[in-house]
This record gives sequence, C-alpha cells and structure tokens, in this order.
Amino acid sequence: LRSGVMQRWQPWSWLKEVWPFSWRYLASFVTTQVSTLGASIGFGAIAGVATLGGVRAAQLLQRPIQALQSAGLSAGIAEVTRVQPPVRAEIDAHVWRITKLVAIAALLNLIVLLVLPDRLGTLALGNSWLGAKDLLLPLNIQMLLLGIQSGVQAGLTGLKFVRLTLRIDVATLIVVIIPPLIGAAIGGALAACWALAIGQGVVTVVWWVAYLRCDVTAEPLKQKGGRHTAQVQVAPEPVIEVLFRRSSASTPRTHQ
Repeated sequence: LRSGVMQRWQPWSWLKEVWPFSWRYLASFVTTQVSTLGASIGFGAIAGVATLGGVRAAQLLQRPIQALQSAGLSAGIAEVTRVQPPVRAEIDAHVWRITKLVAIAALLNLIVLLVLPDRLGTLALGNSWLGAKDLLLPLNIQMLLLGIQSGVQAGLTGLKFVRLTLRIDVATLIVVIIPPLIGAAIGGALAACWALAIGQGVVTVVWWVAYLRCDVTAEPLKQKGGRHTAQVQVAPEPVIEVLFRRSSASTPRTHQ
C-alpha cells in the first residue's frame, strides 16, 4: 500500500480489458467440466457403479502425470505469451519443448504402470486393483495423446486464439464423450476406455492441424467494429519485485 501498487490496481478496469477473451476461457472450462461430470453419471448408469469405481481407480494412478501436464501447459502458455512480437520459429520451439517433455513423461508413466506388480497395485488401490489393471493400457494411451497435444494447446492459448480454442474444445467434446458411452453399452468398461483413447487420438490430430494452419502473427481477437484488439502482452513483473524496487528507491540514503 505504501508503494502505491495496490492503490493503482483497478480490478473492474482490468476485468473490462480482458473480458473479450476471458469469458471464452471460462465457457470452455465450464463446458468441459460439466460434460465430464455428465459423462461419468451416464457411464455409471450404463455400466454400473462398481465398473465406474474400477475406472476411477485406474484414473487415480494417472494423477501425477496429470499434475505434470497441467504444470507444463501453464508454463508453456506463459513462455509463448512473452514472445513479442510473435515469431513462428520461437513459438514452435516452445511448443515442441512442452510436447516432448509431457509426452515422454506420459510414456514413462505408461510403462511403469503396465509392469506394476499386482502386490503393489493392490497395496495402492486395494480391491479396486482387479478392476483397474485391465484399463491401464487404454487410459494411459489417452494420457499420452493428451501429452502430445499439450504443446499446441499451450501455443494457441498463449497466443490468445480464444475463438479457435473454444470451438475446438466444444466440438471435440462430442468425440471424447459419446463414443465411451456407446462403448460402455456394448462392451463394458474396457470398450469404453478404448473408445475414449481413439476419440482422444482424433482430438489430438484436430489440435495439431489447427496449430499448423494458424498464422501466429495474426491478430488473435477483434472486438465488434474492429476498433480494439486483445493483443498478446508480456507478463507483468512480479508484485514483490515492484514493491522491493519502490521501497528501495523511497528509502533515504545516509552519507558517511
């Protein structure tokens, strides 16, 4: 407060400035979460709660790699946002770096879980291990495909191509939700998980095609009338650095 940083912070002005693209991120997140919840309810109704428990147990072993994917995606978005002006070669380097990091980690996780002894699996999941171990291969292939598309997601999001990413998110929900429900009705949990993996493969192709065809130097989002554009901005300095610098500058110096 003494430095004046918080006094100059105007949350409503900031929200008005970022609203043209932030509401699309919010819509994408809400749509994905609601659809995932609906798919879980539908799967439980079709295949049974016990079968759904086996799927959830198998997904529990994917939590570490999911955390890594989230961290890699966040870091990639921040790195791409700092590329000013947008240069294709530099953005491609960030995209490939994130993709290789997360995909290799997902592949290692897949190998470890496939060779995991029953004793350790039972120790981790209890009786749910018997229903989960047969689902590890398709579910971890799905995670591998998520890792392969994480780099391009970070690239397009960091460039603020929010209209494009929102359309992809909404359109591909059908591919990753409807086939698993059909698979559950036909062949139970295993068929549903393989349908999910195949659907995720289609989604991965869609993300990469969208990224390779986009012009990274184009204006990502224009408001009505074309008067304003949500430009990619360099991330601001951390508040702690601003506070430290201002407090140091305001401290009177003493001369010997």
